[in-house]
Amino acid sequence: MNGADRLLPRTRDRVALSRGATRAARTVRRIALCAALFATAVVTTATQAQLVRPTASAVGPELVFTIDVRWLGASSYRLERDVTVKVENAVKRLPGVRRVHSTAIGSRSQTSVAFDARTDASSTASAIRAQLDQIRTRLPRDASQPQIAWHREPTGER
Repeated sequence: MNGADRLLPRTRDRVALSRGATRAARTVRRIALCAALFATAVVTTATQAQLVRPTASAVGPELVFTIDVRWLGASSYRLERDVTVKVENAVKRLPGVRRVHSTAIGSRSQTSVAFDARTDASSTASAIRAQLDQIRTRLPRDASQPQIAWHREPTGER
């Protein structure tokens, strides 16, 4: 066995150790980056909540409408793309809308639309129904008819 053969295993060990150290360093950098992004998101969200959210006593209860559409057998992605986004776009243009929040889970799309406290419930329900009737032909055939419910909610709860 010559000198080069004796060095070969050591070189392999060094390369393996070097690869392991590189992987570990990459993992540490990724974890640090994720932690920094998470901390930034938390601070941004907390700041937005302080700047945007009025107090319940200053504004009074919001009028919140919930639009529920079911589409059995659809994936969450298709439900979001083919139902939720269309419902959001239809109702966000209505006068007095303060915020729109949607979820698409399983076979259910649920969109909550919050209006000013002074909004009339019956006229707003009619306006929402008219908007949904306009987009009904663009929704999937297998999707259920949109169901609308409403309630008053203190602004500090959401």
